[in-house]
Amino acid sequence: HSYLRKTEFINILISDNTVNNQVLSNRLYLSALLNIPCLVNHYTVEQRKIIEKFQFGIVIEDYQQLPGKILDFRKNFNKSKFMEGCQAFLKKVSADHKIFENTITEFIKIPNHVQR
Repeated sequence: HSYLRKTEFINILISDNTVNNQVLSNRLYLSALLNIPCLVNHYTVEQRKIIEKFQFGIVIEDYQQLPGKILDFRKNFNKSKFMEGCQAFLKKVSADHKIFENTITEFIKIPNHVQR
């Protein structure tokens, strides 16, 4: 990921369709892990909610807004707040992963959990 460290933003602007609107891109996690702000579309609902909550990127509603949104983000950038948002998001991801792991482990322990 050394090439990403040289970039100012991670582009997660994707086409508007039913599948894309509900997914979380791997680039979203990279953005938080590498502390690089990201750009997401407003119609990618789950990504938009994350960016609005944790504040580590820019939500774009109209591509005409992109230059102004980037300039505003840079002008108002607070590194401490940005880093806190990245860390809070990663902490939530880690907690969610632990819940998933525990649930799977408990499921596997149940005898006859798979009907044949």
